[in-house]
Amino acid sequence: MAVDIWGFESSVYPSIDSGGMQGKSKFKEKFVLGDRQYVEVSILNLKGHPLRLWDIVSPNEIQFRTNFWKDMEPWLRIDNDKTSKNPDQSIHFHLELDGNEFEDHQQLTGTYKLSELVSNTFEMCRKFLNDKYPNSQIKDSDGFLGSA
Repeated sequence: MAVDIWGFESSVYPSIDSGGMQGKSKFKEKFVLGDRQYVEVSILNLKGHPLRLWDIVSPNEIQFRTNFWKDMEPWLRIDNDKTSKNPDQSIHFHLELDGNEFEDHQQLTGTYKLSELVSNTFEMCRKFLNDKYPNSQIKDSDGFLGSA
């Protein structure tokens, strides 16, 4: 039985919305995917505004990170690298596979509803993994499998 690494995405939106209604400008939650697979999503409004899914934001106003790991081994990180004074508005992909590291980025332009930014990021990640590793999948107790 395969582990659905994207099934958790629908759980992210109500959690963000709930925190925003409480006035929170930061969201951080860990999701258990099964078979020792985990993902943690972290979103911070750098202006200190509450996170609301319908708010229009620029990618340079939001710090976004998603980390995937199996057991204690990270294998994929998606972020917009706002902590390193990144001048561009890109989503960065950091993939570790069989001891090799691969990085790529996708440019973000314009403004988005926060929900669109989150959704677009996950969609770019799906496309990134499918393009770079078309035969990749997560199987029980095998972690991320792929052909480079």
